[in-house]
Amino acid sequence: MESPHRNPNFTTDRPVAVLMVFLAAVVFGYFSLGQLPVTLMPEMSYPTLTVRTEYPGAAPEEVENDISRPIEEALGVVGGLNEISSISRAGVSDVILEFVWGTSMVDAIQNTLEKLDLVYLPREAEKPLLLHYDPSLDPVMELSLSGSSSSTKYHGDEGLRRLRRIAELQVKRLIEPIKGVAAARVRGGLEEEIHVLIDEDKLQRVNLSIGQVLSRLRAENINAAGGRIREGGAEYMIRTINEYQTLEEIADTIVFRREGREIRVKDLGEVIHGQRDREMLTHTDGMESVQIDIYKEADANMVAVGKRVIALVGEVPTSSKKKDDKTKSPRELQREKMKKLFRGPTLAGKLFNEEQAKLRVVADRSVFIDNSIKEVVNTAIVGGILAVIVLLLFLRDIRTTAIIALSIPISIFVTFAPLNLLNVSLNIMSLGGLAMGIGMLVDSSIVVLESIYRCREEGDSTRSAAIRGTTEVRGAVIASTLTSICVFFPMVFVEGLAGQVFSDLGLTVVTSLIAALIVAVLFIPMLASRVGFKLQTGAGMVSHALGSLEGRISLAVLWRGILLPIGALLTLMVGAKLGYTYWSMQDVDDPDILEKISYGASAMAVVGVWMSVCAWPMFVALAKRLHDRGKSAWWLLTLFPFFEGLFLPGGAGENRFGPSAQNNPRLAKLWGSFRAFDESRKRSGQTFLFTAPYFALRLAISFLLEVIGLSLVWTIRVLAGAALFGYQILLKIGAQFARLFAKLGGRKTVDSADADSGIYSKLIRWALASPGMMVALIVGCFALTWWVGKQLETELLPEVHQSEFTFEAALPVGTPLNQTIAILDGVEKSILKNKEAFGIDTLLVMYGFDTTNMKRSDEGEHSARFKVLLKPSSKPREAEERVIGKLRAMFGEVPDVTTRVTRPVLFSSKKPVVIQINGDDLPELKRYSDEATALLSREPALADVEPTLRSGAPEVQITYDRQQIIRHGLNLSTVANQVRDMVKGAEATRFNRRDRRVPIVVRLAEKDRGQVADVGKLTINPGGDTPIPLNSIAKLTVGEGPSEIRRIDGKRVALVQANIGAGSLGTAVDAANQALDQGIEWPGYMGFLITGQNEEWKRSRTSLYLALGLSLFLVYVIMASQFESLVQPFIIMFTIPMAFVGTVLGLKMLGINLSVVVFLGMIMLAGIVVNNAIVLVDYANTLRGRGMALREAIIQAGCVRLRPILMTTATTVLGLLPMALGLGDGAEIRTPMAVAVISGLLTSTVLTLLVIPTIYYLFGLAGERLFQTREK
Repeated sequence: MESPHRNPNFTTDRPVAVLMVFLAAVVFGYFSLGQLPVTLMPEMSYPTLTVRTEYPGAAPEEVENDISRPIEEALGVVGGLNEISSISRAGVSDVILEFVWGTSMVDAIQNTLEKLDLVYLPREAEKPLLLHYDPSLDPVMELSLSGSSSSTKYHGDEGLRRLRRIAELQVKRLIEPIKGVAAARVRGGLEEEIHVLIDEDKLQRVNLSIGQVLSRLRAENINAAGGRIREGGAEYMIRTINEYQTLEEIADTIVFRREGREIRVKDLGEVIHGQRDREMLTHTDGMESVQIDIYKEADANMVAVGKRVIALVGEVPTSSKKKDDKTKSPRELQREKMKKLFRGPTLAGKLFNEEQAKLRVVADRSVFIDNSIKEVVNTAIVGGILAVIVLLLFLRDIRTTAIIALSIPISIFVTFAPLNLLNVSLNIMSLGGLAMGIGMLVDSSIVVLESIYRCREEGDSTRSAAIRGTTEVRGAVIASTLTSICVFFPMVFVEGLAGQVFSDLGLTVVTSLIAALIVAVLFIPMLASRVGFKLQTGAGMVSHALGSLEGRISLAVLWRGILLPIGALLTLMVGAKLGYTYWSMQDVDDPDILEKISYGASAMAVVGVWMSVCAWPMFVALAKRLHDRGKSAWWLLTLFPFFEGLFLPGGAGENRFGPSAQNNPRLAKLWGSFRAFDESRKRSGQTFLFTAPYFALRLAISFLLEVIGLSLVWTIRVLAGAALFGYQILLKIGAQFARLFAKLGGRKTVDSADADSGIYSKLIRWALASPGMMVALIVGCFALTWWVGKQLETELLPEVHQSEFTFEAALPVGTPLNQTIAILDGVEKSILKNKEAFGIDTLLVMYGFDTTNMKRSDEGEHSARFKVLLKPSSKPREAEERVIGKLRAMFGEVPDVTTRVTRPVLFSSKKPVVIQINGDDLPELKRYSDEATALLSREPALADVEPTLRSGAPEVQITYDRQQIIRHGLNLSTVANQVRDMVKGAEATRFNRRDRRVPIVVRLAEKDRGQVADVGKLTINPGGDTPIPLNSIAKLTVGEGPSEIRRIDGKRVALVQANIGAGSLGTAVDAANQALDQGIEWPGYMGFLITGQNEEWKRSRTSLYLALGLSLFLVYVIMASQFESLVQPFIIMFTIPMAFVGTVLGLKMLGINLSVVVFLGMIMLAGIVVNNAIVLVDYANTLRGRGMALREAIIQAGCVRLRPILMTTATTVLGLLPMALGLGDGAEIRTPMAVAVISGLLTSTVLTLLVIPTIYYLFGLAGERLFQTREK
């Protein structure tokens, strides 16, 4: 009995207050969870800006001198700039600004815009555009719109223009208003234009210029406001409405009137429907299509956006779908049709029915994200279950296990609240942090509860044990948690990609561990101080006639008392279902839906559900019928006695199962619903006839609920029985574990006089007696870590396989689009022919380039993208590599084609290996670039080697003779513009076609500009007395310039880019460096530099080394503060290099490369592994403080702390095990980190139990001898 003057303690004396605090925290966390956005990766601000300037008609060298250089000089002084580079190609300049990580991009954009305003550019140049690259702005989804194969309206150019109109006017306009959608961009098809094709001969006969035609068309097509007038009480707007309505009006436009003769447009040429000059062609599974890319808003939930778009688009009701419907069950068909009925028509169905066009989703990034998130959640759940099972095996007490297990969901839900405040999204990194922390969340609770349990064994009361047990280990628990937390603080010093990507993981782990610490020191002691409770038993369903297996039922009772009411209720439900289906079909006009609605399927669906509900009551009834026949209910498992139970009467006398059953029982005695109905009938008396419908309806509903309740009770009983059976098995396994630990650790109480009975106690005594062996073991571990670590391959980040990749093919620059299609069409047909064999789900091909959304600077009509979407596979990496190998062989048969493989961007936008060759002379740069490309292509460690500096497109270079121009009284600028308008054409105005504005383009007919010789014959002085051809004042030569000119930090460079082949990033870099050093003789003024992901890896690795060093320093500081000692923290720190032994061995054995992910796991490991040593050293200090000798204190502390150390290690390891198995989407990012932690923690735990006591003993002896020497 406790003293009445006990000291107050908030945790144990105010249980309701503690419970309410944690309940409030859990509720806030639950609601915060619903507000967190869902994304694949953390929000990353890539510190890169691109200034894109169009300079129509300019060659790369002109673009470099007139655009790129001035912009570079102006922007080179922007603050925070790390590197400035430029790409000058025909007609376009890209100046790339790369800032230091952590730079405020808002300020950088503002400073860049201010500097751009001061740049003087040629008048012909467009206004520079500022692009902020962000991989999260890649398309969320891709849709494909194509014509039905049975429709003829989409054949030819008019059909492609029609597809483009549908995509822009219907699909785009319906998708963009969806919540979370930023934009829908249309690619492919033909963009409609109206062409005014002028015959140059006719133009010369009337002495007119093409500029006069342009001016006249602009003047005639007008729709303008003219002000307002007021007349009386009305106000009128004045509008000039004179827009073109038909092509005939355009053709009848009078261009000039001379000597009473009207010269119209139709007199000079023809007006036709046409299309914009084609620069791209898109195919979906071999059929020409229009593709729609959907982009999400920056803060939108990608998964939710994907679901909304899919709900709008729906599926195309194709004929193949109808065939599949025949194989579906009536229940599935009914469910699908009723969903469509209430959801309404989908966009795909509407377009198919009205336009005979097929719209479908061909690529959806949200599916991969959703699967990745679900996989992380599943690994966390499985890890939590495994951790709880381990606790049950160790503790062998379900109440104690439940107390510790509660810390997992409470800590997780509490974590969501600060994550919401810190604007952290739910992504694979933040959820990965939670999954990694599942096993760690119970560590503190285990130590606290194990200490309370030990105090109870020593005789303390429940309350005193909770207080003393918590007090004894509170300091060690806080210190161990702080060491796990503090390793993430140096992450603020991590630069580059690593710091951006893993900030969410660090915040999640820190907040969850803080929540777990609070739970361990407040909530766990409160629960442990409460006296156990017992559940009160009641009658419930046990008193029901079918509530137990005991007793007998006669044949008459079975049929009249059970089967008859159940069958009657089933008949009523089937009738109600059929009536409702018939009523709901009255307003449906779609014959397709009416044709597929099956009343038989509706009835069978109700019967199937009702049979599943009545399964358990019927099983019990048949068991009692067998009892009536004198047989055991176990015979039902053979399925033979069903006929006997249903049709054969029972015996009249008493048998071993009880007295004979009554033949004519009333329903009121069998069913509570009928008993209530009978009582209501008696109470109603004369008024029963008027209220009979109400009571009948209530009887049907109550009988239905009674049967359902009876079925649920039996289901719960069966599940509880199975759980109890499993629990008994776990208890037996736990008992075996207890015997094992009794042998391993010996007796654990402090007053134990002898601890020699355990294996571990013998091992620790041997270790203390052989310190030299332990020191040699430590040195060997250090040497093994260094030797194996040097052999590990390196990479920036593991490659994530999404069953999707893109083959980018390029022919020689200058290859026209139609020739590119003709050359690569064979490859496309070969892929489609082997589509099923390769496991390809969809093939998207884009020939040419999209000027509105160029991903690369070297795209053009000579390039093509083959985007391959594979069918779901359990091994996506192997499936991708197999198909990529097949496609490489196909492209290898095409002459003069270069290919490279790209995958969806998650992290870095740079190629793995980039060789930067410095020089000033373009021909020399190209020569060394080609030589390096040929050399590196032979290296197996590299793949897809390609140079950025290639031969440019063939061009007609016009060099004007200024003397001739002056002699003829011409202006060079006017002549150049005249040539441009005649060859390229110019937009005169726009034609209003319903709700679209179609450009009207004026240019010469094809026959007057199709050949180089035709360009030389163009008349450049229309209206003059004597026609002057272009070749009389200018020299036309066919030449070839560079494809592009790149500059980095003001110097010209040529880049050679490559993917990783056989090996890792480190292998590829070493192979490239050795090949270029030995294979090329570089002049003194030229050289090369390997950049790309290698440069990012070096930057991240350096900062991660710094972070690891600072983490170790903080761990030491916290432990020194805890122990008030400079030596003991140093002893504990020995566990960290011993953990790294297991990490490097685990990585080597599993073939995992050393990457940023592994480094983060090692930093986490540094904070985790010291916890076991802290607990061990802390208790050894406690025992020494009680007067125990050094050697015995170490042995006793090891034996006492053995179980909690093994428990915390097991829960952490098993909590991470599902993540380490590498299952599901996105596992490539999670697995290396989990493997690093698991392997390191296992070796550290084993070595800690022997090495730390030995080092503690050696330092303790040295301290005692030093103290004795000073006394003498």
